Amino acid sequence: MMKKIILCGSYGAGNVGDEAILRSLLQSVQKEFKEASITVLCSFPNEEKKYYSAEFPDVTFEWLFPGGLRSFLLLLLSGKVFKTLKSVRSANLFILGGGGLFTDDESIKAVVLWAMQVFIAKLLKVSVRVVAVSVGPFKGRLARFLSKKALSMADEVSVRDNSSAKLLMEMGVKNSIVKDPVFALDVKNIQDNTASVGKYIILSLRPWHSFVESSYKEIAQALDKIVEEFGFDIVFIPFQTAPQNDVGVLNKISVHMRNKNKLFIRPHTLDIGKVYREFVGAQAVIGMRLHSVVFSIITKKPFIMIAYGDKSLGLIEWYPDYKNRILEIVDLNQLYERFKMISGEVK
Repeated sequence: MMKKIILCGSYGAGNVGDEAILRSLLQSVQKEFKEASITVLCSFPNEEKKYYSAEFPDVTFEWLFPGGLRSFLLLLLSGKVFKTLKSVRSANLFILGGGGLFTDDESIKAVVLWAMQVFIAKLLKVSVRVVAVSVGPFKGRLARFLSKKALSMADEVSVRDNSSAKLLMEMGVKNSIVKDPVFALDVKNIQDNTASVGKYIILSLRPWHSFVESSYKEIAQALDKIVEEFGFDIVFIPFQTAPQNDVGVLNKISVHMRNKNKLFIRPHTLDIGKVYREFVGAQAVIGMRLHSVVFSIITKKPFIMIAYGDKSLGLIEWYPDYKNRILEIVDLNQLYERFKMISGEVK
């Protein structure tokens, strides 16, 4: 009998990294379960289907279980909740992941949402595999409790960094450590053939609560020096524009730059082929979004990671000489000097 697999995660929310995770997981699930029927639970499934129909024509997309009361009522009245319940009830395996799902660093809503997916799947007696997630940090007891409860109920749990593994062990949850799924992304069928022009470095930033006005000025000063000494253009790739607007961060930086004419903003796209091609053509990467660093590694580009938490530090702690490639937000005044250290790797 054909196996039925559910893939559930932060898909359809407009984040390039999460879409790269989904594409990689779809590839790996199809390899592991050759004849399986696959359903993806996500936000805006009709829109999501458009990005995957060419490579995964047989995969279906449905709404994930909503975490908010208003969203739940809307989906309940439309009948979409019952459709999702039916799909999950008939599944052999429910896969949740990957990414930084279990943390209340920005809001407890995320923990509630992802814990609910596990609770419902187990209530329906479906085997649950949590794949390549980050866990913590936790600000409140409720987030920690819900995460522990959900992950304890899962049949398998893997995390993508040592700090998450250690935290789960302290919570009594068995787990294994794996790399982020995007490291295994097969790009042969998704590369965009658009030729890159000129020499440029990629810049990827995101909103973060510890950014202050001096942070924007320090980044601007470093970018100006890079442009003037190395002659590179700066290509900004937004990984997300709503609700977190990456371009808004860049706007706060550009007002302090002398070389605004060397700064180019790419349109936000969830076409992984186009994003991948930008990294292939770059000379180096300054990345804050986690998957901008993953893309730099899989395309073999020198990089500096602007770290904003344990999960960003843990993502590349296996990488050679990784400590010299990580820059904390409080040390942004060292960005130019740190870039000079890796400039010898630029081809």
